[in-house]
Amino acid sequence: MFFGLLLAAYSAYSLTRSARAVLTTDARLSQCAVGFLGGFVGGLTAMPGVAVAIWCELHGLPKNDQRALVLPFILIMQTFGIGLLF
Repeated sequence: MFFGLLLAAYSAYSLTRSARAVLTTDARLSQCAVGFLGGFVGGLTAMPGVAVAIWCELHGLPKNDQRALVLPFILIMQTFGIGLLF
């Protein structure tokens, strides 16, 4: 329920913001934290790419760069999850 509310709040924020907010931090720790969060949320909700997609959008990456990062992440996380089932 919390995750759904978080997604709804972020969607409302995305629709109402006037200018594109861009975070400039490029710390290795934040990248690791988003990857961990994506894996954790993926295990709970089967949507591992949400955290990474939001992180990419907040950093102002172009759509093609976002796809190049998010889609392989989803593929790897889903494949890893399937592997854990066997």
